[in-house]
Amino acid sequence: MKKIRYNIAKNKKIDSFKFTLFSVGVVIISILFFVFGIKNLSHNTKKRQKDLTELRQFKSRLDDISNKSEEYNRKINEIRSKWNKQVVFSNLLISKKSFSFLNKLNVLEDLLPEGVSINEINISNDSKSIVQMTIVAHPFSKSIDVFKRFSMYNLNIKDEKEIDGTYRANLTLKIKDEKN
Repeated sequence: MKKIRYNIAKNKKIDSFKFTLFSVGVVIISILFFVFGIKNLSHNTKKRQKDLTELRQFKSRLDDISNKSEEYNRKINEIRSKWNKQVVFSNLLISKKSFSFLNKLNVLEDLLPEGVSINEINISNDSKSIVQMTIVAHPFSKSIDVFKRFSMYNLNIKDEKEIDGTYRANLTLKIKDEKN
């Protein structure tokens, strides 16, 4: 088989001057692109180094601020802990101060009917609010009235005795502190 070659150029000869001039132009442009590319990369590297240095400074400042913040929070927690202990202690003192055996005596005085007297009394100064007392009633029916009136205070009756028409009993009550 025979190969067919087509040449559609006007001249079969290549113009070497134009070719050389075109090749030199391409090489010069390539060199310029290479030089500008290297210069641009160098400039970007310097800018990147500057940005990294600035970023490290910001990170250092942030770490310092974070450390100071942790130290302040620790101090605040220490002060809060001490303060809470003082508040608990103060509340305890206030609750003890607000304990008023006079209020309990007022309750007893209001509830005791005529003809009944308290011979002996013990008032506890704690959360149990227990009042122990010995009553003397003349006649016995007055003691029944006392039992009815004190029944709402968890009344507990001990050692009941009647001697010569006088009735004696040891009572235990639970009168809670009333907060204003």
